[in-house]
Amino acid sequence: MAYPFVKFPSFGEFRKILEDEFACEYKQLDGVLVDPDGNDHDVFYFERTVGKKTLLAPADLSDDTILTPSVLRSICSRLAVPVERFGFTLG
Repeated sequence: MAYPFVKFPSFGEFRKILEDEFACEYKQLDGVLVDPDGNDHDVFYFERTVGKKTLLAPADLSDDTILTPSVLRSICSRLAVPVERFGFTLG
């Protein structure tokens, strides 16, 4: 189905699918990043092992955030997860 007509998942729905179906782990980086203004930020990411490779994808969104096509494609690409699982094909 063409992507303009597909209901995109929330980040919480997407995360559950990645964890349950693709053995991805949602993790928090040890330590924090400090921005130029001195504010601390936690860093969250997905980790997936495929064969002998460990794949990583940054992902720091609230569970109710609806994913955009570019965010979904980027995370899927980094984790070697087929975007077709989410009901659409991105060109």
